[in-house]
Amino acid sequence: MDRREAGISELIGQLGRWDDRRRKVDALLWMPRGLLAGLIVATIIAGTVRFYPLLLNRDIAYLTLALSLTGLVISGMVIFLRKRSVIDQASFADCHFYLQERMSTAVEIHEGRIQTDKPIAKLQLDDSLQMIVAVDTNQLLPLSINRRDIGFILLSAGLLMAAVVLPNPTANALAEQRALEKAVVEETETLQALAQEIDQETALSAEQQRQLSLPLQKALKRLQRDNVSREQAVAALSETSAELRALSETNDTSALEQSLRSVEKSLMTSVVGRSLGQSLSNAQLDAMATTLNQVAESLSELDVYDAADLAKALTTMANGLETADPELASALAKASDELAGNDLAAAGEALNSAAASMEKRAQQGELANRANDAAEQLDQDRQLIAQAGRAALDSGITEDQEQVGQGHQGQSGIEENGVAGQATPLEGGSVGGISPGGGHVERVYIPPPTDLTSEQGVDVELPAECTNSPEKCGFLISESPSLFGDEQSLVPYDQVFNDYRNTAYQALEGDYIPLNLRTFVRDYFSSLEPE
Repeated sequence: MDRREAGISELIGQLGRWDDRRRKVDALLWMPRGLLAGLIVATIIAGTVRFYPLLLNRDIAYLTLALSLTGLVISGMVIFLRKRSVIDQASFADCHFYLQERMSTAVEIHEGRIQTDKPIAKLQLDDSLQMIVAVDTNQLLPLSINRRDIGFILLSAGLLMAAVVLPNPTANALAEQRALEKAVVEETETLQALAQEIDQETALSAEQQRQLSLPLQKALKRLQRDNVSREQAVAALSETSAELRALSETNDTSALEQSLRSVEKSLMTSVVGRSLGQSLSNAQLDAMATTLNQVAESLSELDVYDAADLAKALTTMANGLETADPELASALAKASDELAGNDLAAAGEALNSAAASMEKRAQQGELANRANDAAEQLDQDRQLIAQAGRAALDSGITEDQEQVGQGHQGQSGIEENGVAGQATPLEGGSVGGISPGGGHVERVYIPPPTDLTSEQGVDVELPAECTNSPEKCGFLISESPSLFGDEQSLVPYDQVFNDYRNTAYQALEGDYIPLNLRTFVRDYFSSLEPE
């Protein structure tokens, strides 16, 4: 290596060391600013969530850490991973160290960009190397941190710490919203699992599977909408449960099974009828259908006496099932008549027809059971969704009610005071609370109970026909008086609520209820949901 090459190597090495120094200076300047950028974004988000239920305080802390690290990493990667050419390094040195383009000229001569004689090139390189020794790097390129940036970082960190420590006014609403979202997701998974089980149910026909799956698919579509509310979720499950219960009632075979049990003892009087009676012991319709098919196949093996006993047994069954299932009773009666006429072929066809009807009823019974089980599952899930996240909301309601109670202790009722939307208690009345279901149910006036024990009644003279025959004048005339204070509800509220709600949701399907009022009906019943 000659002297010129050694000089160029020394110059390029020094440019590299200056570039490393430059990276450290940039890191001390821009990495704190990257950290500050992340803190500023986190501060803006923390301020926003004080007004909108988006994040909890714990989430803000995690978000702050993530954004701060992101700002540091991005700024560090930009600074330390950026590659600069030798000419860029030389231009920076000339500009920052006041070298009057000596470094860039030496590099351009070395790279052949500038053509000159060797003596001149040597003189220029020697001059550049001499200037390198004169550069005070610590003074011209000091390692320092911007104090103003540090101040902003501390300020942002303080605001974020306050946002994490101080209570979030939207925390209760957000906790309730997240609990509701979780409950809706779980319910969606439950409905999907139920639909999959129904699709794999071999005891049901394709049409019955479709009938069972259709309400579930409708509920799934409604629950999978964006930002579904509690009222909408509860209404969807309530309507689906009502449809499933209606499907269960339509295909219910309990009356048929009860009628089969009632004729079991009557069939035990004959040898042939005993085999039919034993198949009725558990009221299993599919087993009864198998027995009828077996009897139809063995008709040719019966003698006259056994055929007569079988005809008598079939007549007994037909008479017992006439009310519960006229179609099945007609098939059994026809089989009995054909046996009495000794037409075994026609009797066998009638028995096979009765067996087919019995198999159909067995499938209907299975459909009713599955629909009822699914409805019960949805009712339980509906309760969970109605109560999801309610703890946070209930705590807020309780505090409001306590404040109202303390402010109006010893007073109750409502009296207009001339200000719109305000009311003051009236003596003897009370102010109703806010229903936990929300919706359109607000505070209502509850009239005070009136003690009528000291009041004298008014004598009323009844017509002569009422005195002689009280039942002709209505049921109230024949009732006996009850003591005041003995009033009680004979039916628990939570036992009758489902019937009223299901009836209302079925009525919503009618065209006579305006579309803009159906939401109010659903919200009303959602607000009355028993805990």
